[in-house]
Amino acid sequence: LPNQIGRLTELRRLLLDRNELTILPESIGDLVNLQDLYVSENHLGAIPSSIGNLSNLQDLRLQYNDLHTLFNMIPAPVFQLHSLLHLEGFGNELTALPSLIGNLSKLVHLNLSNNQLRTLAPEIGFLTNTTELLLAHNDLDMLPDEIGGMHALTAVQLAHNRLESLPAEIGFWSALTELNLATNRLTALPVELGLLTLLSRLDIENNEITVPPVEVVARGPA
Repeated sequence: LPNQIGRLTELRRLLLDRNELTILPESIGDLVNLQDLYVSENHLGAIPSSIGNLSNLQDLRLQYNDLHTLFNMIPAPVFQLHSLLHLEGFGNELTALPSLIGNLSKLVHLNLSNNQLRTLAPEIGFLTNTTELLLAHNDLDMLPDEIGGMHALTAVQLAHNRLESLPAEIGFWSALTELNLATNRLTALPVELGLLTLLSRLDIENNEITVPPVEVVARGPA
């Protein structure tokens, strides 16, 4: 990608999916009006620090790159994008979600499925505007209590992890309509699940649950 692309300062959308890119030029940070940046299915091992200058960026798609080569986490400049609404980062072999995630307070959609995440920073609870949290096919064995702060959630995908329990704080997800916990290691469900009165779909197949909470059974089948 030529460095001169930075001269296209009126660009609103830049779609670079399915190429053979290994780097992005620093001049990409000069695209101050950019709102959508799609760079999925390339070979990017890093993101230029200048991307943090894209103050109008709302939609960033990084899926299926090689971002795991850099500290096994989302590159730090991404967390300077305070207008970001939509972040796709699945398929990058990421192992951790750092505390900087809390900076993306406007985020509505977060998809980090198909990685190798083992931990979530407590600061994920600062994402109070996020409605969709997609973390399926990772290596999570627990969720931080602070995740209950994500009270705008309507859909949560946590299938195919290693969760053995859920924090009681999920009872604060009062807007939740869909919860997928299939293929984990859960032996019980918290009674607070019964507080999710808008829940219309609950998938807990392929776990080790023996008796669901009375509060859940009383609401009938999912």
